Amino acid sequence: MTDFLVFTPASFVCGVCGFRLEKRLMVAATGEVGIRKGGADAGEFCPNDGTPLRRVMWKEACEECFAQSHELMLALIESVKLQSHYANLLNMHDGGTRMQFSCVAEWIERLKKVGTIQ
Repeated sequence: MTDFLVFTPASFVCGVCGFRLEKRLMVAATGEVGIRKGGADAGEFCPNDGTPLRRVMWKEACEECFAQSHELMLALIESVKLQSHYANLLNMHDGGTRMQFSCVAEWIERLKKVGTIQ
């Protein structure tokens, strides 16, 4: 198997402290964005402890992405619960008609209706 199938391009991590380095190319003058061909995968050391950085594997990157997405979804679920709780309290206090959402999907549909998201 070749490197480009196993490793994420230009992504490195320190095995000791977890420091991450992304060697991406971004040139404002030309609008160029991407990864340099060659030379983006050798000789980097962690600025925290001097340990050589290792390349990040695709599987590792995907698992990390999944964990972050899961964590964000849990936070969103708790936010919707809080919003509904406070809407209920304020409605009881002043007789208002603030919306309460039973789930994240309902809240997202509302955001689509008002044009906040597509």
